Amino acid sequence: MTLKYLINLAILTICISACTNPPPAQNMAGWYTMEQQVFTANGKETRIDDGVQKKVYTDEYYAYTNMREDSTASFGFGFYTFNNNILTENNIFSTSLLDTAQSFQLGIIPHETGYRQEIPEIIINGIPNKLVEEYTKINFSKQSELDGVWKLAEYYTVSNGDTTWNKRDQYKIFQGGYFMFVQYYVDSLDNSKHKGFGFGNFDFSGKELTETNIFSTFTGNNGVPLKILINKDSDTSYTQQIGAGSNSVAVEKYTRMPRLNK
Repeated sequence: MTLKYLINLAILTICISACTNPPPAQNMAGWYTMEQQVFTANGKETRIDDGVQKKVYTDEYYAYTNMREDSTASFGFGFYTFNNNILTENNIFSTSLLDTAQSFQLGIIPHETGYRQEIPEIIINGIPNKLVEEYTKINFSKQSELDGVWKLAEYYTVSNGDTTWNKRDQYKIFQGGYFMFVQYYVDSLDNSKHKGFGFGNFDFSGKELTETNIFSTFTGNNGVPLKILINKDSDTSYTQQIGAGSNSVAVEKYTRMPRLNK
């Protein structure tokens, strides 16, 4: 097994007992770019710099997306609490575990341009090790009525009058002019399994949403503005159409994720 594989495996197995999620004394709200990872084992530091990772925190939820040079993609989504510089991430959807819940406890050191994240004890072969990640904050100031955390409720396509329903697990966050989605689905034609994500900027005016992926597993879409027709069904749901007016339309219905601390 490679060092990278052991590190990733160890991180995924760092579990803490379930908590009752008291109201957070602090929050991490913002968009971040990971600048570096340093793994320390037996006193020796190893830089892990072959990946690109983006992360977003709302006041209650978080998501991250990571792409490595070998085209390995990973993501995570869940909710968090932040007290006394201890961040507890409760993952409910990820590349490796899909919808299996798991929790992680991280030490956070905020600084002027972002924060440092420390996992002080990663046990590999019985030996404690440490992983440190440095993040810088992505500045933003825009606001939109789509801002928030959404879960895909329905997805289907209409092609030449024929409707095909598809099973897709997907979460999406809009915040401050940026968006991020993470997804898992099974292709209805050949039953192949797919995991993907996207991060980029968006504009929403009237009923038209324009998304431009900056960083995505769908590399052919990067930098290409995508026009989406939006219909707000209620304060907690909306329907979007991609390709409206053409012979092939993709329809997605979303519901807003609930507030955890009301």
